[in-house]
Amino acid sequence: MASPDIVYCDFSTPLTEEDLEEMRNIFMSMPTYRASDSSISTEDFAGMQIKMRYERSPEQVQGYAEYWNKHNNGRLQMEEYLDLCATTHRTSVLSYVNALRADKDKNGIITMEEFVDILKLMAVHDPKLGGKTYEDFVREADTHKNGKVSLDECAAWIEGQSASTSIWELCKTPYVWNEDEA
Repeated sequence: MASPDIVYCDFSTPLTEEDLEEMRNIFMSMPTYRASDSSISTEDFAGMQIKMRYERSPEQVQGYAEYWNKHNNGRLQMEEYLDLCATTHRTSVLSYVNALRADKDKNGIITMEEFVDILKLMAVHDPKLGGKTYEDFVREADTHKNGKVSLDECAAWIEGQSASTSIWELCKTPYVWNEDEA
């Protein structure tokens, strides 16, 4: 049995090309990997996180699985996942990616249904967001004061919400890595 090391999911710096290549290889090694669309089933997410040395709480794993089940037919696309990992150290970019993800009808405006959907996913990392309402969101995010929240306004709001707790601090969870787990 290998001696365990403490490994941190440290997104405070960019991932290297070597990091991304290792992540691609792990992604493609998962039992439900489907080459036709470069995706895995949500049932592989928890195991993949262990192999990638990232610890997620059961609530986080469930939150992601519910999101992908609803929006991606229970599948996680490899490049979508790697894009998220690669941008996590840049809060403004990650905020805009989340705003784009929220805008399901691609009209550039975040509706109540879209807000509730993305907030639920974001709240698995930052529970204080769970208490926000759509009315709070519009009041705080609508800088144009037109009663609507655009993608740019949504991204700025998301970034502002995470300003007090950096995204990498939320991810920097100590995890005892043991090669036998993978």
